[in-house]
Amino acid sequence: MTQIPEKMKALVAHGPGDYRLEMIPTPRAKGDDVIVRVEGCGVCAGDTKAFAGAKSFWGGDGQPPYIKAPMVPGHEFVGHVVEMGPNVKDDWKIGDRICPEQIVPCGECMLCKTGR
Repeated sequence: MTQIPEKMKALVAHGPGDYRLEMIPTPRAKGDDVIVRVEGCGVCAGDTKAFAGAKSFWGGDGQPPYIKAPMVPGHEFVGHVVEMGPNVKDDWKIGDRICPEQIVPCGECMLCKTGR
């Protein structure tokens, strides 16, 4: 694999309808992080609802915001592993092509605790 660049292109959500293509610092792996160079991505219904300003994402009517702007949206992607933190226990190797599991309940957040 090639050297990891200091900056990368990313779509950054700043608010409802305010999504900008920006150059941001490339994340680096720590702990059990896996850094994936995205090859392709999808857009789900939640992405379009967030862009449109849904209160379930941005807060309102007594509901706290789920999105903490600015943030890089997206969870449907495929790519190649380019870096792994020292605590990664999976059998992945640098260069492996992966498609991450999109919804893994943590059991700790408000959504998990309310069965959503």
